[in-house]
Formats: sequence, C-alpha cells, structure tokens
Amino acid sequence: MDTEIIDDILNGDKDLFSKIVEKYKDRIYRLCISHLKDPFPAEDVTQEIFIKIYKSLPTFKGKSSFSTWVYSIAYFTCIDKLRKTSKNRLVSLDHLMEKEKERFDIRDSDSFTDRIEDREIIKQVEERMPDKYMSILHLKITHNYSYREISEITGISINSVKGRLKRARKKFIKIYRHFNKDISTK
Repeated sequence: MDTEIIDDILNGDKDLFSKIVEKYKDRIYRLCISHLKDPFPAEDVTQEIFIKIYKSLPTFKGKSSFSTWVYSIAYFTCIDKLRKTSKNRLVSLDHLMEKEKERFDIRDSDSFTDRIEDREIIKQVEERMPDKYMSILHLKITHNYSYREISEITGISINSVKGRLKRARKKFIKIYRHFNKDISTK
C-alpha cells in the first residue's frame, strides 16, 4: 500500500502525502516525545521529519520496509536535534526500568517510598548512561525493533547492534547496582 501511494505522489498526486502523514504521525510524534521530553519541540521536529520524508521520497528504493525507512529518518532527525540543542537523554530510564524489571531482576516494591527512591536512582543512572547505549535500548525495548531493523535504522551491523545492546544492559545494571547496593540479582 505504501509503495503504491509513494508512486502516485512521485507521479504528481501530492495530496496523497496526507495519507502517509496520517498513518505515521502518532508513531513519529511518540518517538520525538521519547527523545526530546517536551511536547513543543516534539511537534516542531515531527513536522520537520515529514518535510524530510516528503523531500526524500524519490530516494526511497525499497531495500527496507517503508516504515523502517521513515523511522530511520525520524530517529536521526531526533538525534541531530538532541546533539544541537540539549543534553537530554534519549529515553527515560524510568520507562525502560518498567519494561526491563524482569530482565534485570530488580525488586518491584509496593511501597510508595521505595518507588520514589527507585525513580531517583533511575535518574542518577540516566545521567551516566552513554547516548550510544541509550539509543539502542530505546529502539529494542521501547519500540521492540528486531536486530535487523535496528541495524537498518542506525547504520551499524547486526553483530554490532547485538554487542552494543548487551553492553548497554550490562552498563545499566552496573550503574543501577552502584546506586542501589541492596539490589538482588540472580
């Protein structure tokens, strides 16, 4: 379906681009929010991404799926925006922690005080995680992309993706343990 719409757009039916925008706008906006942490810049960057997608349509060759190609443009646009404008992290480790509790085997307390304590620890961990690891964790854990898709999006080999993801998880656990000495792991 996407390729037919792209062909029609490239053949002069520019109004069809609104279908692409409608299909991908929520996903791209969520990506921008997760990277930029602020709705106003996220809205601006989302618009910027769709302008880039529109201008780049003639370069889409179909080597990967259209959605992966779109996400790749969105991902690198967000990364560029972060590099230019802030020291924000690529993903909230609070969100990451919720998705990865079982993998990391970290206690899940019902105590409100413990939960606040965990969030403070996560913020400290977040400040110490390198961006290159955070981007891989974000793509794998938050968006559940395959190794192949992450490789296509980031431009690094599948083996590098696997290695970087493994190192990212180890680094996360190591930093988390540093701030929470009583953590129990298997």
